[in-house]
Amino acid sequence: MKKLYLSLPVLFLIYWGCEDEKVDETDPLVGVWDMVTASIEVQSTPVQTLSINADLNNSEIMILAEDGIYSSTGKTNGENYNDSGTWRTTENKLTIMITNGETLILDFLISGTDLTLSKEDTYGDSVWVQPDDYYYEGYWEITTYPCTISIKYTK
Repeated sequence: MKKLYLSLPVLFLIYWGCEDEKVDETDPLVGVWDMVTASIEVQSTPVQTLSINADLNNSEIMILAEDGIYSSTGKTNGENYNDSGTWRTTENKLTIMITNGETLILDFLISGTDLTLSKEDTYGDSVWVQPDDYYYEGYWEITTYPCTISIKYTK
């Protein structure tokens, strides 16, 4: 009987040590994201790429809260901006519903503490067209090209 009493604490320790581990089910998108770079790649001939590194004139801090609230603050070409709204995900798509009524649907990729958001879009460019030497009145023609907009963030 004395052996049984001595072994009970050991059994309790083993039991408590075998509790189910808690799994963190927080969405990996939840957090505060700092912009690192933004780029646009225009599929023209030749392909054109414009990249902007975060600095004092171009920056963004995006917050995706666990309760589905979205906020973003930063600068574009030195001009301050603020956005807010809600967000949700489906597979690899991040949908942001901004309070001004705009909805953004972006592809996302998370690698460690890095997040890349991207969107396929079109880029329009105006070109002055002068049909021939005898026709002196030209006109502006808008040409559109497919493009990819990407923003990279870190936590």
